Amino acid sequence: MTTQYFDRETLEVKKTDMAFINTWAPTLRKLKAPNLFKGELILQYPFNWKELGYLDGVSLEDDGNTTSVSKFAQKDLDPLHVAIWGLDQFSSFIMEGDIRGRYNSRRSADWLVENMVSWEKHFFAWPTQKDIPFYNLKKPWLSATVHALGISLLLRVAYLNRDAAYEEAAQNITRLFFLTIKEKGIATVKKGGAIVYEEYQTEDSVLTLAGHLFSLISLYEYARYSKEQTIEKIFHSGVTGLKAVIEKFDTGTWLLYDLHKSARFASSLHILRCCRLLDHFIEMTGLLELAPYSQKWYGYLQNNDNMKQRLHNYVRLKKLWLFPKKFGLDRTNIRDAPH
Repeated sequence: MTTQYFDRETLEVKKTDMAFINTWAPTLRKLKAPNLFKGELILQYPFNWKELGYLDGVSLEDDGNTTSVSKFAQKDLDPLHVAIWGLDQFSSFIMEGDIRGRYNSRRSADWLVENMVSWEKHFFAWPTQKDIPFYNLKKPWLSATVHALGISLLLRVAYLNRDAAYEEAAQNITRLFFLTIKEKGIATVKKGGAIVYEEYQTEDSVLTLAGHLFSLISLYEYARYSKEQTIEKIFHSGVTGLKAVIEKFDTGTWLLYDLHKSARFASSLHILRCCRLLDHFIEMTGLLELAPYSQKWYGYLQNNDNMKQRLHNYVRLKKLWLFPKKFGLDRTNIRDAPH
């Protein structure tokens, strides 16, 4: 079969012979509206999802059998996996010219559009349908990370396909970033109006640095793309929040995974993720005053002492086991603590 691919060297669309089977159903939208926004967007999301472990055991690729049902026909997919896989596939198209990446990223975006659900009557969301006992989270619950990455994917697919349906979906999702945890949203408001965005929708903030950075990157992209001033305002409130909390993650020798009172050390992989995210955020925004943090954290990784990290977490989790009520837990919740 003759198909097309994007040559990033010449910036041209070229033809080639490639074995490729389109097994997914056509989009449900009969009329394609032109995109409405005319702002700026960097198409390449500079994050190697596979290298950083986000796609371990995750693939939504159809098996090529025309008689099999597409994985995207499933309603119970994890929206986080859909968004990350879609962004990874989009990058493979932009950077490597893989035409399948373009279609797979669009299928991911279509799933997100078609599986938004009403939330608190006036909002739309992609609820996470799994329990996390350590945080006492019962499904369904919302994650800022899921919605941030979903917005980033929708904007890229909208830009490339000139389709306003994806922009409208992204716009609907951004409204969640105004909704506080107490209102069953994803934002925590600090003193002075600073905002942080929660990866885990818990009553007491257990902020993760990665979740807040993903959210800020998404809001920055949306504000630049849509020129919407209200989003720009909450983005700046989020930057104020970042500056207020970033040092709380740094122990002087390592990073904490989150701000949960258990004070668990992050894994080396998680620290690398935070470094890459912060580097990208600084490059996007020009906030060079944040650069010393990632430079220091890279130093922690160079002096990588995994035994120290494991020993610290062993001690912390043993304290949780001995005194679970002090931390609002029971013993059955402790083993699966994220790190």
